[in-house]
Amino acid sequence: MRFAADEFPARALLMADHADRIENSKMHSLRLILLAVVVVICDTSAMAAQPTITIAQLERAPELDCATKLKGLIIDIDELLAKNPRNLVDVYEVFHRHFPINRCGMDEVSLIVKTSRYFRSISMNGPKMHVYSLNSETASSRGVAVSFGLTDAGELVFPFAIWSPSFL
Repeated sequence: MRFAADEFPARALLMADHADRIENSKMHSLRLILLAVVVVICDTSAMAAQPTITIAQLERAPELDCATKLKGLIIDIDELLAKNPRNLVDVYEVFHRHFPINRCGMDEVSLIVKTSRYFRSISMNGPKMHVYSLNSETASSRGVAVSFGLTDAGELVFPFAIWSPSFL
């Protein structure tokens, strides 16, 4: 292919412009990579400057969270059962607000649940689950029976509510 004499300088300028764009693109990419490296270095040095958390603190923190959540659950359930709810959906709304509750110790859960005005019992469901029962039934009126389990892994599970006695 032959170029006209007046066409060649224009073509040379286009090629030079194209080469400049490629070079600028490479420089832009290098700048972005450099920025990413700086961000990573700054982030890791900021992380190193943060105070160290001990294993003992990590182990205690979830228990505090468990205790706080469980106390809130027991307070809300007691308040609701004192009002003689007419619908079990109200009980399940309380469950929905407080569950999941994890990383609980059996002694801690037992102490907190026993503070309920409606506490009835602690039993076992197999070798690995403690079951806590609350009940607002009286000798003269129907109530609500509430239960939930505590696994050996420290999770409160299977919140359940039923009319008590269930046959009325």
